[in-house]
Amino acid sequence: MSLFPDNPSLAADPYVWRPRFKTFVAGPFDNENIVTRAGIQFGLHSATIRYYQKTYAAVAKAVYEFFMARRGRYDSFAFYDLQGWDNSPAGIIWTNCYVGVGNASTLVFDLTAHNANADANRKIYCDGVDKTANGSWAQGTGADGRDRFTFSTYTPTAGQVITCDFLGRRVWKSCFTTDGFDIAVHDSDFYEITVDLIEIP
Repeated sequence: MSLFPDNPSLAADPYVWRPRFKTFVAGPFDNENIVTRAGIQFGLHSATIRYYQKTYAAVAKAVYEFFMARRGRYDSFAFYDLQGWDNSPAGIIWTNCYVGVGNASTLVFDLTAHNANADANRKIYCDGVDKTANGSWAQGTGADGRDRFTFSTYTPTAGQVITCDFLGRRVWKSCFTTDGFDIAVHDSDFYEITVDLIEIP
């Protein structure tokens, strides 16, 4: 999968991040009750990134060419969340991030983490039970630079939901929200681009 041009230092404020769920609601009925059903079990995200740069080559060229290569909304890609990119260590604390579902044989899982800090926040769970001590976490060795966890003394059983906590930058499987975006050219050749991304399962 392709990686969105990772230029966090060139993103102008604000960077807008939106966690979301998909809940179906019926009602209210005569007794004022409502019925809800979860469309997704784990939160997905969307983001707006605004760039404002002096030269076309600084960021506009890379984003434009990436957009054209993806054919707008057609192709998905990996995106490293910008929250806390300038922290040391980079990123924020993420909790209950979906990893996958066990099948009684797979031991290697690529995570939604990028270069997660090796501290007390870095955890792996199977159905909510901490299994961090049952394997090893390797930074950046998975697809798209994702971190990877390999179970060594435990095999996730069929149907077990695997989640993780970590301090770092979260990786989204994303796509553009539209088949086009505006490139505004201001006085003195300042380029302004606003990019909208949405996470997909």
